[in-house]
Amino acid sequence: MEPDAVIFNGDFFYREAACPTASQAECGSSPPPVGGLPFTDSAYGWLADVLLPMTPILSKAPLIVTRGNHEECNRAGNGYFLLFDPRTGTEGTCAPVAGASGVLEAAPTVPSATYAIDLQVTATRTLRLAIVDSAGGSDTKADAFAAVQRPAYESAARLTQQRHGRESWLVTHRPVYAYVTSTFAQPGAPFNPWSSVDQTAASFGLLGTYDLVFSSHLHLAQAVQIPGQPGQLVLGNGGTLLDPAVGYELPATGPVGAPGQTYPAPSWAWVAPRFGYAIATPSADGGAWRLQMKDPLGGTFARCGVRSGSIYCADTPPLS
Repeated sequence: MEPDAVIFNGDFFYREAACPTASQAECGSSPPPVGGLPFTDSAYGWLADVLLPMTPILSKAPLIVTRGNHEECNRAGNGYFLLFDPRTGTEGTCAPVAGASGVLEAAPTVPSATYAIDLQVTATRTLRLAIVDSAGGSDTKADAFAAVQRPAYESAARLTQQRHGRESWLVTHRPVYAYVTSTFAQPGAPFNPWSSVDQTAASFGLLGTYDLVFSSHLHLAQAVQIPGQPGQLVLGNGGTLLDPAVGYELPATGPVGAPGQTYPAPSWAWVAPRFGYAIATPSADGGAWRLQMKDPLGGTFARCGVRSGSIYCADTPPLS
């Protein structure tokens, strides 16, 4: 596709357990974690899961990344900061620490510093990507981590405050408002369809500088429009087990971060639990983009548009 840049929103690493005895035909050659360490990644695992399969794209265009929850410090954070974080001095972010008994323990997962990347779209257009580390946290509750996370969003808002015609996208792993299938509901238990509740709380009131919020985390493609807020695009459909294909009725109420932090109900949403990626092409109008949702063979299965902080998607009719 000859892209000018590639954005990858985390969850690089999935080889976190030894292949079960009963599944040797499927994953018998998969490198298991090294025993006795307080994390699950290894150099062999990164080669097998990331570096070799991503080789064609690594040589094609600059790669802009965030870390996902699979790159928390007790999982694959060491490899992420050694191999993919673009900043100097971060390689030891997830280095194990000595516990009270002297045994090595995983370092805590805390947000690394927010930063921004500017892409020159045309001679007169610049797109600023505010990169927020949302690897840690909870999908289902706004616990103490939301307060730990909030400074990362405050920093991102400052970095994108002075616009002067510049466009801005928030790029982070966990969505700030995206919803899951109702098939995840547990019988007899309250069901909140909105995901990443602590990110909703941490970012509440800080999204007014963005044209788009771009995330992954959920294993599908999704676009959500909350009235008065930038559109949320989710692309977590890159290659692991997809979320269920049904159960995505538009929620009747908006996401809630914490008490007193309630968004309006969504005005529109689009969901596609299928593998793929997206190509974003700037439109002639400033701030406007065309997005083509592609399947693994390059066919277009949906088209989306971003304009004035809003997003809209429509499935592409099949060829007759």
